[in-house]
Amino acid sequence: MHKEVIITKNKTQKTLEAINSEINRTLYTTSSISSSFGARYLDPRTSRWLSVDPAMYQGDYIPGAPINDDVRRNNNNLPGMGGIYNYVNMHVYHYGGNNPVMYIDPDGRNDEPFFTVYEPTTQQTAVYEHYFLSPNGPENNGARSLWAEAFLDNSDGSELHLSAGLISLGGETDTFIFVGGDFDLLNGSLDIGITNRGANFRMRASLISLEGRFGTKFPVGNRDVRIGAGGSIGIQAGFQLTIHNDELIFDAAFLWGVRFEVSWKKRE
Repeated sequence: MHKEVIITKNKTQKTLEAINSEINRTLYTTSSISSSFGARYLDPRTSRWLSVDPAMYQGDYIPGAPINDDVRRNNNNLPGMGGIYNYVNMHVYHYGGNNPVMYIDPDGRNDEPFFTVYEPTTQQTAVYEHYFLSPNGPENNGARSLWAEAFLDNSDGSELHLSAGLISLGGETDTFIFVGGDFDLLNGSLDIGITNRGANFRMRASLISLEGRFGTKFPVGNRDVRIGAGGSIGIQAGFQLTIHNDELIFDAAFLWGVRFEVSWKKRE
């Protein structure tokens, strides 16, 4: 019986080693003892870099003399989340600040948070605002992935915003005749607010949905007028009614949806 257990263990170990070898061969340029991430080689057995952080020998971790605003801004944003002021960077062979659960190092040059917390504006009180896989924050060229957020917007009244989702892709042309669309996968949102501009209620949940819209926008005096319509289809349900002093939006969806909007906002 003991011998059979040992044999099973050895087979399992060999299988895991084969899987690990295949992953390294596929994702990285793998030598017999290390994996190249681009700027440095990583020892997969110890999860340590085999050479120093390039930022160290290039002097990027060291602040410069504060002779102008550009240097001062750079001193406040040193690589490695603090440069020499972050003691972890003195151990230049570490990976992810010795915390690979919270931080990643995609190419061996700089530690980055696995998720990023974006500070709200002065008019917002953030309850929870994390963008786990959206590198550029709340709006990444109309694309977001794996996020959750909740905040109160007090800019001209009080409005509650809740949102979470897996994938959201969208875009719109910035022309006289505009055309836009959105694709959502496992998304949900809730907006409730009464502000100086009016009232807004929006609730939506999408397992998967595809939305298209079109319309026109043109200047009238010191205002930009926008008139549009659209529709959506998918496994979804939602309702939106926005009545503001410069905007009207109606959107209703259950499997398929319709949308109408008109706005006459002051030009910024």
